[in-house]
Amino acid sequence: MFLIIDAKVTNRDAYVETAKQWHPAAHTAERHGGRVLICGDQVEVIEGGWKPKNLLIVQFPDAAAMRSWVGSGDYREMVEVVSQSAEMSTVAVTTAGE
Repeated sequence: MFLIIDAKVTNRDAYVETAKQWHPAAHTAERHGGRVLICGDQVEVIEGGWKPKNLLIVQFPDAAAMRSWVGSGDYREMVEVVSQSAEMSTVAVTTAGE
């Protein structure tokens, strides 16, 4: 199970400040069984119209662990931090066989 967040920066100056809080906040997923695989803005589009800007990809052992984080105060705090300077799009992806 993967949780993918794409944050589109809406206020560059504020983002520079909130990024210092956002990256540690993303790692709170580890308290819920998650493992941060990607947290960065060096994205190269190979094909198609999706142009992600700042990706966070977290792997969870199962949907219950992912929902534990998404339903937690840790996640809500991260959303508050990110929303000060960016718009978030979030999807959950289940791997084949789950």
